[in-house]
Amino acid sequence: MRKPFLLVLLLLAGSGAVLAQFGSFSDVPVEIRADGGTRFEGGVAVAEDNVQIHFRGTDIYCDYAEYNPETREVLLTGNVRIYHEGQILNGQRAIYNLEKREIEALDFEGGDQIYKFTAVSLRAPTLRQFQAQALSLTTSDNSKPDFQLRAGGARIYPDDRVILTNATMYIGQTPVFWFPYLYAPLGEAGLDIQPGYNSTWGGFLLLGYRFPLTEKVDALAKFDYRTERGAAFGIDLDGAYGPNDTSNGKFRAYYADDNNPGSNDTAFPRTNPPGRDRWIVSFKNRLVVDENIYATTDLNSISDDYFLQDFFPAEFAVDPQPDNNTSFNWLTENFQVNLLARWQMNNWQEVTSRLPELSWTAKQAPLFGLPIFYDGSTRGGYLQRNFPSGETPDYITQLQESVFNPDVLADTTDLKNYSAFRFDTFHQLSYPKTYFGWLSLTPRVGFRGTYYSRTGDSNPNSPGYIAKPGNDYNNGTFRPVMNAGLEGSFKLSARFEQVQSTFLGLDGLLHVIQPFANYAYVNNAGLAPDQILQFDRVVPSAQLPSLNFPQFNMIDSIDTSNLMRVGVRNRLVTRRDDGNHEWFALETFLDVNFDNPYLDDPGQFSNLYNNFAFSPVPWFTAGATTQLPISDGGFTDVNSYLNWQPVEDFSFFVSQRFIESSPYFQNDSQASLGGYWRGDDNWAVSAATRYDLTFGTWDIQRYMVHRDLSSWLISAGFLITDNSATFNNQTSGEVGVGVLLMVTLKDAPNINLPLAFDVLGNQQQGQQ
Repeated sequence: MRKPFLLVLLLLAGSGAVLAQFGSFSDVPVEIRADGGTRFEGGVAVAEDNVQIHFRGTDIYCDYAEYNPETREVLLTGNVRIYHEGQILNGQRAIYNLEKREIEALDFEGGDQIYKFTAVSLRAPTLRQFQAQALSLTTSDNSKPDFQLRAGGARIYPDDRVILTNATMYIGQTPVFWFPYLYAPLGEAGLDIQPGYNSTWGGFLLLGYRFPLTEKVDALAKFDYRTERGAAFGIDLDGAYGPNDTSNGKFRAYYADDNNPGSNDTAFPRTNPPGRDRWIVSFKNRLVVDENIYATTDLNSISDDYFLQDFFPAEFAVDPQPDNNTSFNWLTENFQVNLLARWQMNNWQEVTSRLPELSWTAKQAPLFGLPIFYDGSTRGGYLQRNFPSGETPDYITQLQESVFNPDVLADTTDLKNYSAFRFDTFHQLSYPKTYFGWLSLTPRVGFRGTYYSRTGDSNPNSPGYIAKPGNDYNNGTFRPVMNAGLEGSFKLSARFEQVQSTFLGLDGLLHVIQPFANYAYVNNAGLAPDQILQFDRVVPSAQLPSLNFPQFNMIDSIDTSNLMRVGVRNRLVTRRDDGNHEWFALETFLDVNFDNPYLDDPGQFSNLYNNFAFSPVPWFTAGATTQLPISDGGFTDVNSYLNWQPVEDFSFFVSQRFIESSPYFQNDSQASLGGYWRGDDNWAVSAATRYDLTFGTWDIQRYMVHRDLSSWLISAGFLITDNSATFNNQTSGEVGVGVLLMVTLKDAPNINLPLAFDVLGNQQQGQQ
């Protein structure tokens, strides 16, 4: 079976290192066999007719061979095949050095189920660089490939990069692209071409050209044009450095001369639109000193709060407010030290700055060899809560109003920053032990002490709120906190070997039930949280926070509490693929609120939580996470999904989310549906949509037609997005339309050739 060209070159480079272990050829024999016999002529071994050469895991077959023991070179001609650990290289003529694994070859070819190649000549002058002339590369397995990439010359650096000169891409026998010089790191595209249209950008063409800036640094130059926005350009740098290239850094600079900065089709009006000059400069770096010491940096300077939303919507959907920080980390077997600096680089962001903060965290471990375990942390630093300068960005305020209950939102306009030095230390002892061979109990007791250089009223709805102009700080304080708790669980199990079903994927069944309980008591002997400056604070969430320290890391919001979490886990496990497979899982739990200071009206019990997952066979999965009210003050939250392929040519998915009567989030109900149907071997269609039942709007509609063209899969269709939203009984926003065209290499969807089409690509994914 043929193997891919690039993998063979990598193999040859790696095999030199293996050979070097032997030092000398004298103790490693070279075995030569031939149907026509072997002979020596002038100190050279000559073999003819069905020649076989075997040396240290390398097998060579050809019609004629000459081996020189002095130079360790073999001259091979006629139907040459070189095998090493299952890899193969085919050709008609080659000189191969058995000791150095260097090769010079003519008319060679190879391939596997993905790649097919031919090369007029191939040369490996070093173990880290290979050169080929007249290279042809394709993934088509037809005798007349429907596409191929031809290059006059190629330089391949295994595990690194490929450089092609005089390269042309052919569709059939028709040339469609020509590049005098094309560079691509392995696994990356040398050229990105993204044409398309959507209602936000209009027609657009995004071009990216990659080239080596230095031996270790790759550069990607960007040249973009959007008819509704104008021209933009930028550069991305990506490089590795340090011992064994374990450290890496990334730099990005992008500038747009926006000729329509007031354009906005979202539901959130922009009372202060940005100017024409819009940009981002970012730098990410990871410096590895050794396996235990490393440092990271993440810097993002952005012109305005709408830049990512307008030009990089995929990034905006994931992280609308990128952070700015640098940290130093030291890891040992027993503890971790972290020095973190975080600050407000963009004045439109709200940031809790740490200028800096040093922390020490001990891993849970036995104390002095006793069965008692210790864990703890200590940190200290100068903290500052930075509010956006001027008014809060409109999209933040309005997005909060559209998601959160307006009754819990505070006015953040014209707030002043507040700061303090904070020192916090936490220490805890626990005693895990199993009783009667089945009952696991872990009592714990801990102490936390926190010092603040100054304090202030931290209630946003209070006239004395420290962040409001005119209010001043109070004296410093030390706040002692004690915590104690008990965690327990046990397991019951039963086997049902008679349960067998091919249709349901069952080969026996093991049912495991694990009841559990976690009691936590906290006593705050100092000031109440509303008199403590809030840096690490409680934020609205539909999920229950951890009951344990240090997992509960909202240090400044800690108050006296008395809580217990009780529940049960159910697991159904079956045998599959020589291992265990979780066929069904259900976790049910709730909190008993003896004293819960983190909720305005907690009630006696929290919601009843259920986490459900069902995966009987690969073609069917379902799951849900639910919260159901069982006392006053509770609310309903249901999220579920189902993926099903009932027949070979059709699959679909259904999901929904529903929330009602939450004290923090507005009522909402959404449903998503999508499917894929293959009509025959060449054509298929797909569709996906999300409908908001609360406001009666189709948020997203996507319709695609897919055409199989042997090596390529072409998909074309439309994307319709309804950007309207309703908050404070006001509805605004526009409907956006986009044209989608995606061309994928079918045989290798995760492997890029040096040339790659990705129409709309990642830029559009953030809107889908």
